[in-house]
Amino acid sequence: MSAEQQNRPTILVVDNQPAFILILRQLLKKTYHVVTAVTGVDALAAVATAPPDLILLDVLMPELNGFEVCRRLKEDKTTRDIPIIFVTTCADSEDIRHGFGLGGADYLVKPFRLGELQSRITTHLKLTEPHHERCY
Repeated sequence: MSAEQQNRPTILVVDNQPAFILILRQLLKKTYHVVTAVTGVDALAAVATAPPDLILLDVLMPELNGFEVCRRLKEDKTTRDIPIIFVTTCADSEDIRHGFGLGGADYLVKPFRLGELQSRITTHLKLTEPHHERCY
């Protein structure tokens, strides 16, 4: 990782759809260091290895869904403060309430507007890590 990338906030994108991961990586790579995971198990391993500054998390994944990943991260004192933005097709109000109830910082329904996603990422990074403000 270059020195420039080391100064960028790290975002973990978790989604079982490789095309969606590719899209988000392309959209975010100029501003953030982007790492990815395609399963909930991979996401937990990635966070344990190198905690990101923020997580974009899908709900619908095999084995371990996004709600369970969020629950486990929020129960752990070393990861509970990482903001999690759910980015999912689950648009039911009960799903949205459940995501917030588990400790999700935000909830965005696919398809979403790029500007809206960028604004939410910026906001949650500023709320949790004031030193990230210089990146925007």
